[in-house]
Parts: sequence; C-alpha cells; structure tokens
Amino acid sequence: MSLLEFEAAPIRGKCEAVPISMTPTMRPLRILVIDDDEAVLQYIERTLGTDYRVTTAVDPLAGIASAKSTLPDVILCDIDMPAMDGGAVCLALAQDAATCDIPFIYLTSMVSPSEVRDLGGVVGGKPGISKRASLGEWVACIEAQLDALCQQILSRLAESGNLHTDAIT
Repeated sequence: MSLLEFEAAPIRGKCEAVPISMTPTMRPLRILVIDDDEAVLQYIERTLGTDYRVTTAVDPLAGIASAKSTLPDVILCDIDMPAMDGGAVCLALAQDAATCDIPFIYLTSMVSPSEVRDLGGVVGGKPGISKRASLGEWVACIEAQLDALCQQILSRLAESGNLHTDAIT
C-alpha cells in the first residue's frame, strides 16, 4: 500500500496535532454509543453531536449489530447493563474481524471523573470515562483512542515495509 493509498483508505483517524474531529478534510467521525439508559444516550448525542456523527443503541445486541453494519470510528459502551454487560459486548466485537480494531471505551457511572483519572483512564481493563466527565475529557478520551489506533496502523505498515516515512511531512 502506497502512502497515497494509505491516506485514501477508510482508516478511523489521522495522526496530526489538530484534534481529529476538527480536521476539515475528513468526514465527521462516527461514534456508536451503547447504553440501556435512554436519557444518557440523549445527553451524549446532544453533547457530542456537534463535533461527531453519533448513533445510539439502547439494547446491547442492537449495538453489536449496528457496530458490524456501520463500522463506527469509536464505540462508547456502558459497563453495567441488565441484558448484557459491556464486557460481553466488548468480547463479541473483539471476536469479529470487522470490528476487533474499533476503539472501545467503557462508560461508567460507578466512578467519578477524578477516580477515572486516578485509574489512568482505564476501567475494567479498557479505556474508560465517567458519564459525569466534562466535554473536554470526553473529547480527549476519544481522540486518545483514535491516536492510539493510528499509531498501531502506522506501526503495522512500517513493519510490513509498506510505509515510506520519507513521504510523510
């Protein structure tokens, strides 16, 4: 894959100092939010909807189906849901080749934003964010996961010999 093909490929992020969601040459990033609380879904859609294309699923199985059919750029998923917990949703998506590389972020109301920060942004072994976090913290968490994915893609390309770093400015 040439650098030109890499830039045109439907990757989920772009490594730049500018926040990914603000890059004018790219399509709006797509975020799938899975939560059993419709009020939470509406709040997140309203809060993040100005910078991202947000879709929601109140049912975990519908969320998995939506992830497989739409391939969002990021998935935000509640940890504690009655029908199927976030860990089971994460596992189902991790076992599918089409969705296994999509950044997955746990949503939790069980810990405060400061507790999430104290945990290094990791909740249940995955990146996580408190539902009570500020918009800036939400965006920073999303952007950090997209940047990590971008770095993984660049590493894979470099290892395969398909990335010519002299062409990157």
